[in-house]
Amino acid sequence: MYLAVYWPLWIIFVWTYVMVVTTSPGEVKKLIPAAERPPEEPASQRRDSESARSIYYRPPDAAREAGEGDVAEDAAADEAEAVGAFGPVLGGLAVSAAPVDASQEPSLAASSSAPLDPPEHVQTIRPTRSEAHSERTDVEKAEPALERRPPTTPILDPYYRWCRRCERVKPYRAHHCRHCGTCVLGMDHHCPWVGHCVGSRNLRYFNQFLWWASTYCVFVLIVTAIDLFPPGGGRDLDGQELALLVVAGLFAFFTLGMVGTHIPLLLTNTSTIEAMAAAHKRERENYRLARAFPWYDCKSRSTVRRRWDDEWGHFRTEANLWWLGSPRANFEAAMGKSKLGWFLPIPIRDGRDGLNYPVNPRFTSDGVQRPREHWPAELR
Repeated sequence: MYLAVYWPLWIIFVWTYVMVVTTSPGEVKKLIPAAERPPEEPASQRRDSESARSIYYRPPDAAREAGEGDVAEDAAADEAEAVGAFGPVLGGLAVSAAPVDASQEPSLAASSSAPLDPPEHVQTIRPTRSEAHSERTDVEKAEPALERRPPTTPILDPYYRWCRRCERVKPYRAHHCRHCGTCVLGMDHHCPWVGHCVGSRNLRYFNQFLWWASTYCVFVLIVTAIDLFPPGGGRDLDGQELALLVVAGLFAFFTLGMVGTHIPLLLTNTSTIEAMAAAHKRERENYRLARAFPWYDCKSRSTVRRRWDDEWGHFRTEANLWWLGSPRANFEAAMGKSKLGWFLPIPIRDGRDGLNYPVNPRFTSDGVQRPREHWPAELR
């Protein structure tokens, strides 16, 4: 009876593995010709981006005059790190401050060359940790200081999608893999178990491989445990079966963990790279909230975060650049609409090529997030 279940599981398990290994994820070099880096689009032509940007972006000087110096620095760090999360091309485009001209500002240049020591008769008084936290909390509890400030970089602009290694404009959601040496369509991650990347064209096979591999390992684990430890007892332990039990348990734990990780990604239409970037933004927000409120004030943190989500949307759904409106639509975007194709690694023809992806209408055409009041009326 066990063999009647074992062999079908083994065949489908091997079938899915062969499909994910032999199917290319989609190499940009083979699909898009080389080209020079396109010029950055003038700001005057990015009307939707500029209008959305002006809603929540304030120049550092204006923020500093309003008493938001620390918050402005946090916002600049948020934007620079969010740009870097989209790959090596954007990582080097962080804006730096202009150097000071020593000829025009001699006093300033001189003062910056050496630190100023206080006079000997002046005693330097440093605030205690509790006093510093209390003072910072009072400042950051002000309304302008606790606003969510999404990145304003137009990441979908061809200027920012150009890969300096492949010398090509990457399609949406494509990333350069340093292991494969090429840009990969809809790159999720580089998998050493597969031997190449998991991308838009083999993502379905990869998820099916995880599902059937975990099912196969769990079945072997249960059958081996039942045979090794029968209900009646009284059987000597077999070394080979014990080793099989341990190996099956390890692989079942690993594959089930991968399944638990990738199912939420399928339901939100998010890749592993994009999920890591979103988690990084979440950590920056947690850091700002930790500076604004003491560790025990969980209610205030939750209140501010709910206000942010009401204004901008939750980072997994409405604030997700590739959210399609429902978990079902997101799942079908990766796995197709054929229910048989969800479970069996059969080729399906659904017109997807990995070169084009619909953009969440809550964002501008070049990928800048907009607040709820500027969303389409039917989505507010």
